[in-house]
Amino acid sequence: MRFLRGAVKLIENRFRRISAPIVASVSIILLYGIAIITTYSNEVDTLVTYRGERSSAITDPALDVMWNDLQNISAQPHSYNSRAHERVRIFVLDRLRQITVGVPDTSFAEIVEDNDSFVITLSEQQDENRAKYFEGQNIYAVIHGNKDGNPGVLVSAHYDSVSTSFGTTDDGISIVVMLFLFEHFLSQRPDSTIVFNFNTGEELGLLGAKQFLKHPLSKEVKYFLNIDSAGAAGRSTMHRASNYEVLKAFAGVHHGLGSVIMQDVFRTGVMKSMTDFSIYDDANLKGLDMAYYKSRSRYHTPLDNMRSTNRGSVRYLAQSSLRTVSKLSSSSTKNVTSDNAHVTGVFFDYLGISVIALSMNTFIAISLIAVIIGPLVLGGLLYFLIFKEKIPILGRKGWLRVPGTLVILVLVNYLLLRIISAHNRDVIYSSDIPILTIFSVSAVAVAIFLYVCDIVSPELHSLNSLLELTVLYWILSLVGVIYQIKMRLGGSYIFIIQYVGSLLACGLAIVPYTKGIDIKTHHIDSIQLTDQYDSREHGNEDDEIDDGTASDSPLEHVPLLPAVTSDENSRATISTISDQAIESLIECAQFIFICLIPGVIFLQLGFFSVYSLRHTATDGSPYILPYAAISFATTAILLPMTPFICRMLRTGRVFSLQVNIVLAVAVCGAFVATLTKFPFSEQYPMKMFYEQVVDLSAAPSDNSTLFSGYVTLTGIPSYIPTVIAEMPSAKGIVTSCSSSPMRRTLSACSYPGLSPANYVASGSPTEWIDIFMEEDLTPRTYIISIYGKNTRAFELIIPKEVYMSSESTLQFDIIQSPAGTNYTSWEHLPSISGHFYAIDLWTRCNLSGGNCDGSVPFVVRVSNPSGSQINYEALQNIQAACNYDEWIPRSGPDFPDENDYKEIGRIPALDELFHYMPSWATFLKRTNSLVKVIKGLEVKRSVN
Repeated sequence: MRFLRGAVKLIENRFRRISAPIVASVSIILLYGIAIITTYSNEVDTLVTYRGERSSAITDPALDVMWNDLQNISAQPHSYNSRAHERVRIFVLDRLRQITVGVPDTSFAEIVEDNDSFVITLSEQQDENRAKYFEGQNIYAVIHGNKDGNPGVLVSAHYDSVSTSFGTTDDGISIVVMLFLFEHFLSQRPDSTIVFNFNTGEELGLLGAKQFLKHPLSKEVKYFLNIDSAGAAGRSTMHRASNYEVLKAFAGVHHGLGSVIMQDVFRTGVMKSMTDFSIYDDANLKGLDMAYYKSRSRYHTPLDNMRSTNRGSVRYLAQSSLRTVSKLSSSSTKNVTSDNAHVTGVFFDYLGISVIALSMNTFIAISLIAVIIGPLVLGGLLYFLIFKEKIPILGRKGWLRVPGTLVILVLVNYLLLRIISAHNRDVIYSSDIPILTIFSVSAVAVAIFLYVCDIVSPELHSLNSLLELTVLYWILSLVGVIYQIKMRLGGSYIFIIQYVGSLLACGLAIVPYTKGIDIKTHHIDSIQLTDQYDSREHGNEDDEIDDGTASDSPLEHVPLLPAVTSDENSRATISTISDQAIESLIECAQFIFICLIPGVIFLQLGFFSVYSLRHTATDGSPYILPYAAISFATTAILLPMTPFICRMLRTGRVFSLQVNIVLAVAVCGAFVATLTKFPFSEQYPMKMFYEQVVDLSAAPSDNSTLFSGYVTLTGIPSYIPTVIAEMPSAKGIVTSCSSSPMRRTLSACSYPGLSPANYVASGSPTEWIDIFMEEDLTPRTYIISIYGKNTRAFELIIPKEVYMSSESTLQFDIIQSPAGTNYTSWEHLPSISGHFYAIDLWTRCNLSGGNCDGSVPFVVRVSNPSGSQINYEALQNIQAACNYDEWIPRSGPDFPDENDYKEIGRIPALDELFHYMPSWATFLKRTNSLVKVIKGLEVKRSVN
């Protein structure tokens, strides 16, 4: 019997030692697991059957209408230079007119077709070597407000797509949502005027937004909502906000998603992507930028189709847009003064449930109070207790665990990054395993480090580590405040939250001492001391199972349990239980303040950053970006857990063999999978940039390439040759690869492609383009005529030798376009002046109606009014290009007989790639054309 009681006691004692850290670890995992599940469910699952708010006007019939409209718009790729674009433009116009027919009174509404033409000079774009002439085709649906004097609201989205995408999420969803909003506000007239800008040319350089600013309607609006996409899935998120006033309109959105960190990324230039928001914001309009961000591997590819979205996503965007526009167009915006027009805001969501928004001034004030007052209060309290009351709060040992943990995390993450980058750097593209690997390996490294620290210096007070964390977050918060004031960056809110949490945790650790509660250690140590008390009570009966627990309690300078007689046993036990309960509550509160609340925010930011950046390496961005996001989130989550990990290890040094084996196998398995898993998948395919160039001005090395040119695929160097090897037309051909001049981290590989003859346009490429030049009556002035068949896109290529110096300039006047626009009678011609090497010329001639048949040329007058030196002999080396950007996808390639005429809009080389490329690959356009035909200038024909 005595033996059985001893065995039971031994098992119970061991269980207490092992179960405490295991239960604590499992609890932490479950807490973060709940956060992850909540993030995933809000991001993915709820969108499939998303019902929205109960008060939402997004009924099922309205959703069905939007879904049908989306199917119509995304039936084919509809780039500006395609017949499908004309079909979509007519569809949008017809839908707007159909909506107005169903409303009894439409006197306050109008539909405007804007066919303005304009030039984009060097100062208006990022590429300083190019200029543009554009003939726009915007559509404006206007609802004039009930009340005069209210600032108008602009709602903007683009109805053109890129030529390699069906444009379902970029930007078809936004167009159907705007149609819904137009119908909604037509039946419920708003206080303020709302202008819906269905613009085009966005994919060519935000040209539709620039066109709107030249229209008189732009003077009637003050606020705007731009809806776009930088991905092809998930929920739309708030990327940027011009100021706090418009930000408040989004703050109440149901299940809103967004963070000011993305705004900071755009503002500092880290993110190079552009949306129409930049154009409106630069014009001093105040607004919001709402866009999709996930699954960028589908962005601008054929995978951006109806299967890449669902009705829940459409409902979510419609609901959030409706709520935001309703708020912006209400009378409450009338009293917005110019004093706060430039006050930016700080915003972030918590678990995708609600959006928290503050003005930058309020956030700076809160940050300053926390940074200044926090240390004074905490320092004063410590001074009073330590020097006045002589209470030994802080231990003399056990310091520097937090700095050591930080160093370990930085080193481990650096080593992991080096190993992964050397063996399988692109694995993050399609797999979440690297996230698990980096987090788990980092956690194991931290646990081992702290275990060694506990052996070398066993004395531990959690307040030591809490103070170290507070100092670290105070430094980061101070730096954040400086950037808030200087650059108006609000991303430091994550450090402010963490810093305030650490202050509260320190306060909770100190409070018991101010009340005379003798808490020197933590709840788990108290359990062990209770075991010691039981051993003393039962005498030698438990001596057999003494495992040295008493030696593990050097912190107990003053015994937790007072010396008691046998008559006081029950009261002492009650006192011990009470102290343990208080300490448990304190620990739970500390964990919530310093780990859970900020940890969930860091977890969200980590997922948001990884899913935003993981597919950008194929765009030419540094592959390190998603790994840096993982490492940052891992460090931010594990570092504040240092005191809690110390506590677990303090009383649970001996883990069971089974637990250790399971952990080791899991970590090693994740690490091996990270290094060996193929980085791309059918769901997350590798993106390649496609272009086919037929250069008629160069002598071909092989006659077979005269009409076919070369196909160039640009992408990750290790995989592009593998893709080309799958093309039947490239069998037995040595692929030529070189570093991409546009994206240094990518490789451009070329091979002879199938001829586009009779597909891009009728006949052979030599019949598609002509360029002529003759001297004008004015000396030193030349007239250039460019003829192109079946295209709306032209390019004038100017050799560098034309300019004798960096100050040399030329003036190009647009005299006539293939759309029939004749500027000869205009007093002010569209003119482009400067030092550049290419001019993009876009015309609105009707491809469907056959007006782009090559009979009417682009006529450009070239002169040198500045008198600077120009090499006129080099001027005769000017080239022209016709860009063909129309593609109608089909299931497989058709090997054509060049003498047979096939349907225009099918590109054999691109169809071959679409049909034969591996399932883990996809493509998008490389420039403004899928097929570019280049020809040199001839002086043969006079211009009438």
